[in-house]
Amino acid sequence: MNELNKIIKKILFIVQLIFAQTPSEIENPAIYEINKEPGRATFFHFESKELAKTNKLSQSANFQSLNGIWKFNWVRDPANRPKDFFFNVGDAIITSKDFNK
Repeated sequence: MNELNKIIKKILFIVQLIFAQTPSEIENPAIYEINKEPGRATFFHFESKELAKTNKLSQSANFQSLNGIWKFNWVRDPANRPKDFFFNVGDAIITSKDFNK
């Protein structure tokens, strides 16, 4: 009886492999966002309830836009990075390149 159970299990496993269907989403590399919501920040702290009801983040004192010119100093080797750049802010700004985003 035990041998018969093993044979039946093997047959059922083989039948399952033969008739199993692969969803087309798995094979299509262009599909990568099924049931996914867009990314977002979930919380923002307003100063008052009235300001929160307007839902205008830019009106809040807690809002800071990251748009504008950023300074970057890229080096190939970390040993060549500017050391203690935060003490010499003026020097770091002069030697850095602008990145506008």
